[in-house]
Amino acid sequence: MGETEYNERMASDLVNHSGIPMFAHDVTGTVLLFNQAAEGWTGWSRDEAEIMGFHGLLVPDSRQVYFEWCRRVAQEEVGRVVVPMQVLSPQGQVRSMDVELFRPAVAPPGCVYALGWPAGMGRREVDLGAELQREKDISARLSGVAEVASGVLHNVGNVINSVNVSSTLIEDELRQSPVENLSKLAGILRDNAERLGDFMAEDPRGRGITSYLEVVVEHMRQQQERLRAEVAGLRRGVEHIKEVIAMQQSYSSLAGTREILSLPELVEDALRMNEAAFERHGVSVVREFSPTAKVVVDRHRVLQILINLFRNAKYALDEGGATVKELRVRTAVGEQGQMQVSVIDNGIGVAPELIERIFERGYTTRKEGHGFGLHSGRRAAEELGGTLVCRSAGRGKGAEFVLTLPASPAAEHGQ
Repeated sequence: MGETEYNERMASDLVNHSGIPMFAHDVTGTVLLFNQAAEGWTGWSRDEAEIMGFHGLLVPDSRQVYFEWCRRVAQEEVGRVVVPMQVLSPQGQVRSMDVELFRPAVAPPGCVYALGWPAGMGRREVDLGAELQREKDISARLSGVAEVASGVLHNVGNVINSVNVSSTLIEDELRQSPVENLSKLAGILRDNAERLGDFMAEDPRGRGITSYLEVVVEHMRQQQERLRAEVAGLRRGVEHIKEVIAMQQSYSSLAGTREILSLPELVEDALRMNEAAFERHGVSVVREFSPTAKVVVDRHRVLQILINLFRNAKYALDEGGATVKELRVRTAVGEQGQMQVSVIDNGIGVAPELIERIFERGYTTRKEGHGFGLHSGRRAAEELGGTLVCRSAGRGKGAEFVLTLPASPAAEHGQ
C-alpha cells in the first residue's frame, strides 16, 4: 500500500468512527458521505440515505431553508455557517440538530459538508457576523488538533512500516536457515554410526563434514547477529510507538493550558514525533539550539505548528531532489526578546509570489495536500501572541519558516 493510499484509508477510518455525525452531499441531495454517527443519530443507514437522497431525510417544511443555505455555501456566497436541521426518523420521530455547513477546497463542485451536534446549545440563530467568526475560530482549533493527531498517526505509520520491514527480513533469514541441511547430515551420521571412524576417514561425504560444519557455524553466527540487530530494531520501533502515543496523550490532556516551558525541549518533542519519517526519507536533522529564555504557551498548539512545519519540510526535501536532504532547526532570541524557532530546509523552495499565499486557507502546492496546515499554524501562532512567516530565495533554493513566540513575563524581567 502506498503512502497516499495509506493516509486516505486512515482518514476515512477516522471520519467513519468519529463520534460526531458527519454528512456530505451536493445541492441536489445526492449523498456522498454518511458516517456511523450520522446513521446512529438519524436512524437511517448510509445505503438507505443514498437511495432516499438527503432531502428525503429532512422534515418537508425544513427542506427549502436548509438547501438554500447549502446552495449559498456551495457557491461560496458565505463561508462556514451554522443552521438548524430536522430529520424524520424511520419511526416518524422528528430529530433536531444544529449543523455546521462548509465547503472544503478539495470538495467536488456543488458539494457541501456538514458537522452536527444536538440542538439547543445556543446556535439556532444564524449570524453571519460574530457567530460565523466564532465558528471559524472553533474550526481553526479543531484543525490544529486534527493536525497533531494526523502527525501522530503518520509517524506511527512510518514506524509500523519499519517494523514490517524488520519482520520480513527476520522471516527471510529463518527461511534460509541451514537447519534442514543439518537434519540431513544427522541422518547420514546415524546411517553410518557403526562404521563412523571409517566413514569420516574414507568416505568423501565423511571427509567433508568438518569443513561443512565450520561453514554452517560461521553462517549461523552471522545470521544470529543479523537477527539480533533486527529484533533490536523491532523493540526500538515498538518503544517509539509507545513513546509517541504517550506524548500525544500527555499533550491532549493539557490542551488549552498555558505553561512556562523550555523552547528547545518542546522542539525536541516535535522532532521525536517525526523521527521515523525523517529516517525513512533520509532526512538529516541539524540542531542549532542556543540557550533561550522560557516561553508561556499552550504546548499542544505549539506542537501542532512544529509538526506541520517538519512534515512540510520533509515533502519539500523529497521534491527538491538534493543529494543530501538537510533540515536545520534553530532556536534563538529575537531582537525584541521574543523566542524564535527557525525550520530551514534545502528543498524545493517557494516562489516569491507565493510567500504569503501558502498561508491562505485551502491553498496547497501538493496534489494530495489539503491546504489547512500552514493556515491553521499561522492562526495558532497569532492566538499565542506570536507570528509565523516564510522566507525563500525562490524555487529550488530551499525555504525557512520562522515561528516567533512571546517570552515569559519572568524571563523578560531576568528571573
